Amino acid sequence: MRILVLASSRYAPTYNEKLLSQVAYINKFENMEAEIYNDMPLHEIEEKLLSHKYDVVFPAVVFDYTYEDTFPYAFNCALYNLLLYHNQEYIGSDVYSQLLLNDKALTNHRSGMGLPYFILTRALWENKRQLAIQSLQSADMEWPVIVKPNTLSASMGITPESVAYSMEQIEFIINKQFKQFKGLSELLIEKYLQDAREYTVSVTGNGEKSIACATAVISKNEHYQMYSYSAKNMSPDSRPIYYGEVLDPSLKQTLLLKSKQLADIFKLRDYCRFDFLVRGDEIYLIDGNTIPSLGYNYMFEYTDTGVLRLEQLLAILIFVFSRRVHAALPQAFVDALPGQILSNL
Repeated sequence: MRILVLASSRYAPTYNEKLLSQVAYINKFENMEAEIYNDMPLHEIEEKLLSHKYDVVFPAVVFDYTYEDTFPYAFNCALYNLLLYHNQEYIGSDVYSQLLLNDKALTNHRSGMGLPYFILTRALWENKRQLAIQSLQSADMEWPVIVKPNTLSASMGITPESVAYSMEQIEFIINKQFKQFKGLSELLIEKYLQDAREYTVSVTGNGEKSIACATAVISKNEHYQMYSYSAKNMSPDSRPIYYGEVLDPSLKQTLLLKSKQLADIFKLRDYCRFDFLVRGDEIYLIDGNTIPSLGYNYMFEYTDTGVLRLEQLLAILIFVFSRRVHAALPQAFVDALPGQILSNL
C-alpha cells in the first residue's frame, strides 16, 4: 500500500516527532510505503496526485494557506476538493461533514448539546455597530461569555483574554478578534462556564465497528484553566493541563455513548474527537474535531496503558480505512497491531 501523508507546521501544527515516528513505523513493513510532506503547496499536491499512484492520502492539514500566508482561512476545503476531483481515497470525513463541523454555531445547533450563544457577523459589527450592541444586550446573555472565532479550528482566538464580564469588555474583545483574523466573517459569543470540568473523547472506526476513548483534561491548578491555543502549542510538560482517566464510570459511559451518537449524527468517518464541558449533571459539547492530532490525548486509554504505542496510531487509522474501502493490507502489518483493538474495528 502506498500512502501520502500531508502535514503542516503552521497555526495547527501536525508535523511533529509523533507523526514522523508513525510514518517510520509503517515503513518498517514490506509492501507498505508512506511518504510525508510538510507545508506542501496545493499545486505540488496536485502534481503528486496526477503523477503518482497513491492508495490513500492522510491529509493532516487543517488550514488553507493558498491565498495569503499572513492569516489562515477557515478550513482547507481546497485540499479536499482536489482529492475528490482526482478520485483519490483518503482517511477522514468527507468535505461536507468537515465544513459543517468547522462551524461552531452549526455544530451546536445540530448536536443539541451546545452552550447558549450569539452569532455576530463582521458585516453587522462594522456597518451597524449600534444595532449589533443592542442585539447583544437583548440576547440576555449570562456573564461571563467567551468571544471566539466561529470558523477557525485548533482553538485559534481562544485565550483567557477572550472572556468578557461586561459589555465594555466584550466590545474591546470583538474589535480585537476581528482585527487579528482578517478573513474571519463571524464570531461566536458563548456562555463561559467557570470551574467546569473538561473531557475529550476520540472515536476511531466506522458505525458499529468503532472504539470511543474518553479522557479527562485535568488542570494543574486548583480551578479549571482554559486549554487555550497558546497552551496547545506548548510542550506537554509545560502545558497547564494533563490527561487522565475519567473516574466516574457513569459519566464515562455517557460521554462514550454521546460521542458515538455525534459521530453518527454528523456522518463522520474513520476518526474524530469531541470536547465536552461538564458541570454537575450538565454536559455541553464545546468542539467537534474532524482532524484531531494523533498525540497523547487520542485513544488515551490504550496509549496510556501501553496496549497501543503512539507510533502505531496512524497504522490503526490505515487499518480502519482498509476495512471501509475493502482494501488489502499485508498480513504482517495487521498482525503487529493489538488484537484487542482490531477485534472492535
